[in-house]
Formats: sequence, C-alpha cells, structure tokens
Amino acid sequence: MNYLFDACALIAYLNEETGEGFEEVDDLLNRAEAGEITIYMGIVNLVEVYYGYISDCGVTIADEILRPVSPRTPPYTRRI
Repeated sequence: MNYLFDACALIAYLNEETGEGFEEVDDLLNRAEAGEITIYMGIVNLVEVYYGYISDCGVTIADEILRPVSPRTPPYTRRI
C-alpha cells in the first residue's frame, strides 16, 4: 500500500502533536521502515516543512530536526 504525506502530517510528527496525527504518522513511518508500506512526499511539501524550521530555528537546527525522517522516506528527486 502507498501513502502520500503532506506538510501537515510531517509537522505533526516532528512536533509530536498528540491528537493531531503524531501517533498515526509514527505508525506509518514504522510500517514503512519495516517494508510493509511505501510513503511518498512531494518536494514542495518537504521544502515547506524545511523552510518553516529554517525560519524558526536556523539551518543547523532544521537539519537536525529533519534528520530522523530523512532515511525513512524515499528519494525526492529523480532525473528526467
């Protein structure tokens, strides 16, 4: 099964927003890591999340915040 994340789903997960989707996203990421499902996220949505953290915290912190999900998600770019 495939899932498509938007920016809100990833933000809820990264901010550990209980009751706002954290638990569901955490479950889906664990299932993806186990190879049960595939999760996709558009580059525009990923940049939206990254830019928000850069604006609030700076590049170094934004990189640290997004590092835990980076290897758990598929590549975002490909050659055309």
